[in-house]
Amino acid sequence: MASGVNVELRKHNKYNRILNLIRNNAGISRADIKRITGYSTNTVLRGVEHLIGAGLVTELGTGKSGGGRPPSLLSVNRNGGLFIGLEFYAEYISCVAVDLSGEQVYINRTALNRSLDAASILDALKSEISRAIKTVSPLGTVRGIGLGVPGQIDRENGVSVLYEHIESWHDVPLKEVIGKQFGLPVYLENNVRVMALVHKWLDQQHHDDFLFVCVRSGIAMATVIDGNVYQGKNGMAGEISHLPVPGGTRPCVCGRTGCLVAEVSNDAVIDRFRASGGVRPAVMRDFIDAVRAGDAMAVEILRLTADHLGFALAYAATVLNPGRIIFWGDLMRAGAPFIDELKARIDAHTAAAIHRDLAVTCSAWGEELGALGCAILVLQRQFGFLESQV
Repeated sequence: MASGVNVELRKHNKYNRILNLIRNNAGISRADIKRITGYSTNTVLRGVEHLIGAGLVTELGTGKSGGGRPPSLLSVNRNGGLFIGLEFYAEYISCVAVDLSGEQVYINRTALNRSLDAASILDALKSEISRAIKTVSPLGTVRGIGLGVPGQIDRENGVSVLYEHIESWHDVPLKEVIGKQFGLPVYLENNVRVMALVHKWLDQQHHDDFLFVCVRSGIAMATVIDGNVYQGKNGMAGEISHLPVPGGTRPCVCGRTGCLVAEVSNDAVIDRFRASGGVRPAVMRDFIDAVRAGDAMAVEILRLTADHLGFALAYAATVLNPGRIIFWGDLMRAGAPFIDELKARIDAHTAAAIHRDLAVTCSAWGEELGALGCAILVLQRQFGFLESQV
C-alpha cells in the first residue's frame, strides 16, 4: 500500500513540475519538457495528456519544424483554476481571487464593526467567500480557498486558536466550517506570515533572509530564514505583541502595562493623537495627514512610536541578523519620516556589524497584500508552483 502511495505521489509531483514549466514558459514543447526535466518520453506524454484533460493546459498551435514533424506548443489555461484568498483582522476583510497564471481577477474589501462577536465575523467571512465565488465562477473552476487568520492558529487542524481583538474568538474550526460550507479545499495560515510569503514569491527583489513586520490593530512579525518562514515549536515565532517596552505606560488587553502592541498599534497612535488635541474623532488617515503637514505633536507621536518599535526590532535583528526588515501597515503612509526614524532607533540599539548592511524598507504592496498571499498559498499548496517567482 505504501509503495502504491509513493508511486502516485511521485507521479503527482512530476505532473506538477511539468505544469510549472508550462506555466512559466508559454509555447514550450513536449520535447523541451523532456530535455529540461530528464523525464522519459512516456512520462511527459502522459503528464501533458493528463493536464490537458484536467483543463489546466491547452495547445497553442505548432512551432517550427527542425526537419521532422512540427512540435505542438503548450500553454497554461489561465481559467483552468481560480483560487480565492481571504484575510481579515478586527477592522476589515480583504478578498482576492487569482487565476492559474497568478493574475488577480477579483478584489474586494469590506469594513467590519469592531464590536462584532465571533459568530458575526464568521458569517461575514462566509458572505465574502460566497460573493467571490459567485463573481468568478463564470470564468472557470474555483479550486480552493486560502484563509489568512490573525493571532494564534493550529495549522494542522485548521483551527483559529485565539484572536484577542474579537470577542469570544477562540478555537474556531475555520477549515472544517468553511470547507463544509463550500465543498472546497481550505488552507489556513497566519495572515502576517502569508504576507511575508508574498515578498518571497512575488517580489522582484528576491529576499531569503528578512523580517516582515505588520502593525494595525495588533502587531506581528514573520521571520523568513533561507527562504522559509520560521514557525517555531507551537507556531508562535514572531508573536512580539506582548514584549515589554521600556518606559511604556499604556494598559494592554492582556492585563499588563507597556506591552509593545499597547504602545505602537493604530489604536495607541490614535489615542495619543486625540489626547494631544488632534482631530476628534480621529482615524489613522487624520494622523498621517497631520504628520505630512508638519504638525509638531503628530511628528512627536510618530517619533515615539518608531522609538518603541525600533527598540523591539533591534533585539530581533540582533538575534536573527536579517538582511532586510520590511514594514507594512498604515504608518508606512507617513513615508520617510517614519522609516528613517525607525532605522535610526534600530541602529542605536544594535552593533554596527548588525545594522551596517541591514535595509529597513516599507512594503510596496497595498491593502490586498494578505488576501493575495492567501490566494497564492492555494496555488502553492496544490501545485507547488512558487519555488521560483511568478
